[in-house]
Amino acid sequence: MRKIYFLLMALFLAVGSWSQTTTWTGGVNTNWDNAGNWDNGVPLANYVVIIPAGTTGNIFRVAQAGDITLDGLEIQGNASVRFSSTAARTITIANGASFNDFAVAAPASFTLGTNLNITLASGAAGNPTAAGIDGDFIIETNRTYDTDNLNVLTNVDGIIRNSGVVLGTATRLSFNGGSLYVHARNGGNIPVATWNATSTASVEGIINSIPAGVNQVFGNFTWNSPSQVVNFSF
Repeated sequence: MRKIYFLLMALFLAVGSWSQTTTWTGGVNTNWDNAGNWDNGVPLANYVVIIPAGTTGNIFRVAQAGDITLDGLEIQGNASVRFSSTAARTITIANGASFNDFAVAAPASFTLGTNLNITLASGAAGNPTAAGIDGDFIIETNRTYDTDNLNVLTNVDGIIRNSGVVLGTATRLSFNGGSLYVHARNGGNIPVATWNATSTASVEGIINSIPAGVNQVFGNFTWNSPSQVVNFSF
C-alpha cells in the first residue's frame, strides 16, 4: 500500500510540473491578452506558447500585461508573424521540457517588433536553454535578442536579420552550415558567434559607422551596403 501511495505521489508531482500549452487561434483580434485568441487561455508564466503554421500578421501585448517568462515559444511551419507591445517588455524563455525552448521552424518568419525583447534565461549544465532558428528571425531597430546567459545555446540553420542588438558568444551562438546572418543596421555589433565554414555574415546596413565584431573568423563574409557614404579600412 505504501508503494502505491508513493507511486501516486510521484505521478502527481510529475503531472504538476508539466507546462501548460496554449496555441494562438486569433479568433477575436490581434491582442495577445484576449483569451478568445487562444485555445487554452492567455499565456501565463511558464506556459508553452505555440504560433501554428499559417498564422500571419501582428500580435501585440498591452502595457499592463508586463514582462512574462515562458517555458517555450514555438513559431511553426509557414507562419509569418510580428510580435509588438504598447510599452517596453521582455519575453524570457526559460529552460523547459522541449529540445528547443525557442523555435522558429522553416520556412516560418518571426519578427521581434516594437517594444519587445527576447532573453534566453540561464539553463543547467548539460541542459542548456536552447533555441533553434531554422526559419527567418527578424530583429527590428532598438530590439534585443539575448543569448548570452549561463548555459544557453542558439543554433542557427536559417537566417537572423538584425537591425537591433544580438548578444552572444562563441559558445552560446552558432551559425551552422548554410545559415545566414544579415547585419541590417548602421554601426552596432556583429554578434560574437561560432561561424561554420559555409555560413555567411552579410553586412548590408552601413551608412557612416563601422560595426564592431568584424575581426571574427567567419565562414563567408560579404559587405553590401548601398547607402554607405564613407570608406573604412580594417
